[in-house]
Amino acid sequence: MFTVETGKSLSITAKFEQTTRYTVTFRDRDEDVLKTEKVYEGEDATAPKDPYREGYTFIGWDKALENITSDLLVIAQYEQNPETGIEE
Repeated sequence: MFTVETGKSLSITAKFEQTTRYTVTFRDRDEDVLKTEKVYEGEDATAPKDPYREGYTFIGWDKALENITSDLLVIAQYEQNPETGIEE
């Protein structure tokens, strides 16, 4: 609060907008881009629908998606299903 020349009080409230946004890119193991998203600093990224790979089970992403503080490349992680006969 401060006083103007007329002697009346004036209340001013500052509004701040987040301006720093980072790019989060989700890729499959074959480097196909599954999703690209802009995220404000400190916010969480939203993963795309779980990808599918024949003979494997999707087990998650290789990086945390919380509190984004820089551009991020996130890669899908898989586990081979037992006895599928599929070789890497």
